[in-house]
Amino acid sequence: MINSAFATNGMVPHGFGTKSKGLGGAGVAKPFDAMSVATNPASGVWTKNNTTFGISLFSPRREATDYNQASGAMGGFVAPGSYESESDYFLVPFGAANWMLDSESAITLAIYGAGGMNTDYASGVWNGSQQTRTGIDLKQLFIAPTYSRKIGEKSSWGVSAVIGVQAFKAKGLAVFGGFSTDSTALTDNGTDIAYGLGAKFGFQTEVLPGLDVAIAYSTKVDMQEFDDYRGLFANGGDLDYPPILTVGLAWKATPRSVVVFDIQQIYYSEVESINNSITQLNNCPTAPFSGSDQNSCFGGSNGPGFGWDDMTVYKLGYQWQHGRDWTWRVGISYGKNPVKQTTLSILAPGVIETHLTFGFTKKTGKNSEFNLAAMYAPESSIRRTSAVGFADDVELKMSQYELELGWSKRF
Repeated sequence: MINSAFATNGMVPHGFGTKSKGLGGAGVAKPFDAMSVATNPASGVWTKNNTTFGISLFSPRREATDYNQASGAMGGFVAPGSYESESDYFLVPFGAANWMLDSESAITLAIYGAGGMNTDYASGVWNGSQQTRTGIDLKQLFIAPTYSRKIGEKSSWGVSAVIGVQAFKAKGLAVFGGFSTDSTALTDNGTDIAYGLGAKFGFQTEVLPGLDVAIAYSTKVDMQEFDDYRGLFANGGDLDYPPILTVGLAWKATPRSVVVFDIQQIYYSEVESINNSITQLNNCPTAPFSGSDQNSCFGGSNGPGFGWDDMTVYKLGYQWQHGRDWTWRVGISYGKNPVKQTTLSILAPGVIETHLTFGFTKKTGKNSEFNLAAMYAPESSIRRTSAVGFADDVELKMSQYELELGWSKRF
């Protein structure tokens, strides 16, 4: 089963693994446990034989307001007023296990929610559909079998096959039917499932005593098209997972403390359904646009998307050990939100910019431990006027909370 996942840096989680999440999502150069391969495949060979699993309770609060006072189709796609999304709580499980093949190599299997988008407005936000519930639900799951190997005593490399599964449904979008290449595959068609494949590569090394650096790159996960929504997403229902590049360092500041710092680049520009502008509709031949390119309508090869830019995220975390049984973590991350247009991003208001995090590990036995991470993302907002022929003036707001519990055991 695919559980509802979460959008925080756009559609990408702020981190993977409970320990990393306590550090603002940083840790590409700091192996923690088997879940670390979700960030850097080269980490597996340093974490020894272990298993870790847990669950996150994620709570995003989303609101959209259209300040345009005109009503009717020519007044805007969006009906004037404010709309709060329901469905505020999501459970996201994860699990991973790492096995040493010998002293130089390891294999790891990690399963985790990779991101997603969800909105559920009780009343329709589109003109002409005010009585219809509106929203989308995108759920994503990744399975990452991984191989890692040491290079000498202080370096390693690793590679993961990334198997993606995603589920999507949309409701209340019939107002766009006249601007779609296939209005029968635009909205209210239930849940569609798509599968995909990508890869992840990682390398890390100690450059100075106590100072490690690392780099990890995830290719685009090439997903199957959502056939039931081929009239909504660009390229006939294509919604891939974006490439991600992460570089970072881990500095052992004292024998009991570590500072981690990552820079992450998310390439939303590589996915047309996410990056394309709603201004593509200006070329759609359907009135009132009166263009000449059918491929610029919803579902076309040049069709509209959410209008997101690439995103650069900076993550900083500090970890310190207190006594034999407790390890504490704090972190912060910041990235300018990727949303450049708000009309369609009402469905996916990924405007969060700052994450404040806290976490700890408590040993529960010789080889076992309990992990906790908490995240608060203060409210962020953006307001834009539509650049197409309709006069929408839309503001999006979002804040987020997350509590993740995990358990790890060495064997």
